[in-house]
Amino acid sequence: MRERFNHVLEHLTPWRWLNPMILGAAVGVLVALGAGGWLVARTQQAFQVRLADKASVRVDGPLRVDFTQEIAPGFQATIEPKVAGSWGGDQTFLGVSGISFKPAKRFEAGHTYKVRLSGLKRVATGAALPDVVQTFTAQAPAAVTSTQPAIQSKDVSIRPQFMVKLAAANRGVRQLVASLTPAVPLKLAHSDDQTFVWEPQTPLKQGTAYTFVLEDTHLTAAAERTLVTVPFTTVAQPGITSARTGGLFSPGQTVDIVFDQAMKTDADGFSFDVKGKGKWADDHTYRFTPEELTGAIEDVLADTALRARSAAAGERIRAANGLERAATLIESAAVNSAAL
Repeated sequence: MRERFNHVLEHLTPWRWLNPMILGAAVGVLVALGAGGWLVARTQQAFQVRLADKASVRVDGPLRVDFTQEIAPGFQATIEPKVAGSWGGDQTFLGVSGISFKPAKRFEAGHTYKVRLSGLKRVATGAALPDVVQTFTAQAPAAVTSTQPAIQSKDVSIRPQFMVKLAAANRGVRQLVASLTPAVPLKLAHSDDQTFVWEPQTPLKQGTAYTFVLEDTHLTAAAERTLVTVPFTTVAQPGITSARTGGLFSPGQTVDIVFDQAMKTDADGFSFDVKGKGKWADDHTYRFTPEELTGAIEDVLADTALRARSAAAGERIRAANGLERAATLIESAAVNSAAL
């Protein structure tokens, strides 16, 4: 009984069933099933195309196009509107699994393009596939959110700063070029890639109308290229409306210099050819007290070089001969302390 039991166990041992013929047949079946599955996939399954980041392709590329299955080489790929550049393919031993396009220059920011694939064929059978047309959009540029000075600003400094802020970091998408009319060279003074500040290389003229223009030269359409147009007027040179003393001039008497606009009360902004002291009585009136008065003084203040600061612009302004003929207002031909 025991011998028969051992005989049965010998026939049930797995290794007796793994002879070369059985193994070969099993492997053959598996290979056939795999080949059949691959053939079905390459001949029956739908062929699809996927564009990477199609809603915001980088302006400098590349555009990546992936296939759900390999296709035979020899198809055509084009972009509409036409963009100069080069195509490259991902080749496997089965066929082409994807392609990419590198523009020679740039895609135009925010513009939509079409990718057209034609002449597509399956790898296994050579059967033709329908043409594929898909769209993609180049990354949108950041919009301008604010500018300084504001449009139609008055009394702008003759050494202004032109500030433009974008909604997000530029990251090289826009090529920003600033200019002034009448022409004055500008330089980029500061940028953190979101806020840009330009300054004129020479002071602007006083009381003059200018226009600041900012363009994105990467854009080809003239209507889209201009981003900002800011007309403004620089601060006017202040005029002196009165410097009258009311007649003879006595020691310690003050001269009230009255301006036609509000001024920044900065006493350091004044210089006189006659020694004395002064201070602001209000934002329109500067009160000057000479220290000494001897001899004829009708021209004492005539050629005084007056420098003032405009309250609106905070800019130092030279009023040439600012007290021109001020002595004629004093109306004193030869006044000194002894004469009084």
